Amino acid sequence: MNNLTIPISCIGGDGYEFEECIPLESIQPPDTPAVTVGSVCISGRFTKFRESYTFRGRVTGAYHGTCCQCLASADVPFCVQVRWIFEKISGNVLKEISRSQEETDFFYSHPAKNASAPAAQEDVICLAPYVWEEVVFAEPYTYVCGPDCKGVCGRCGTNLNHNDCGCDKEKESQHLNDNQGLSALAKMFPELQSDKNKE
Repeated sequence: MNNLTIPISCIGGDGYEFEECIPLESIQPPDTPAVTVGSVCISGRFTKFRESYTFRGRVTGAYHGTCCQCLASADVPFCVQVRWIFEKISGNVLKEISRSQEETDFFYSHPAKNASAPAAQEDVICLAPYVWEEVVFAEPYTYVCGPDCKGVCGRCGTNLNHNDCGCDKEKESQHLNDNQGLSALAKMFPELQSDKNKE
C-alpha cells in the first residue's frame, strides 16, 4: 500500500489529519509526459458524513525550469487548495464524486510504476490520481526566477542579476530609437520605391 492510500477505518468521528511528502514520479501514470517537479506535499483533514468522506487541504510543491528573462534556473512554487468528496461506488477503492467512472478506471488500470495496488480486503481512499491531476494543472505558463529579475543585457548577454556589464545604456537606448525597422530597406533599394513615394 502506498503512502497516499488511506484505509477508511482510520477516519473516525473526529476526522483524520493527513500529511505526506512523496516523490512525484512515484504516482506518475505510465506513458505520460514528465513534469519538472521533484516532490509534492499533501496536507489536510479527512472528515466523514454518513457514507461519504471529505478531504480538505492543499497540494504544494515547486516546478523547476529556466527563467525566461535571465536564463538561470528558476523554481516556481505552487500551492493548490483542494476539496475532494469520496463515495463508495464499486470495488474497494472509494471514488471522488466529481470524476467520471472512466477517469478513475483509467488511472487504476494504469498504475504508476512504483505504486502498489490497494489491499483488496479493506475499503480505502487513494489520493494519488487527484494529486497528480492538481500538479499537472498547476504548471506555470512561464518561469521567472523572481519578481526583481533584471534579465540579461541585450548587447553582451550578461546576467544583470549578478553583474553590471558596463555597456553604455544611453548608446543602446539611442540605437533602439534610431532603429527604423523595415523602413530602412526602402533606403537600401530606392529603385523599388513606388512613384507616389518618390514624389
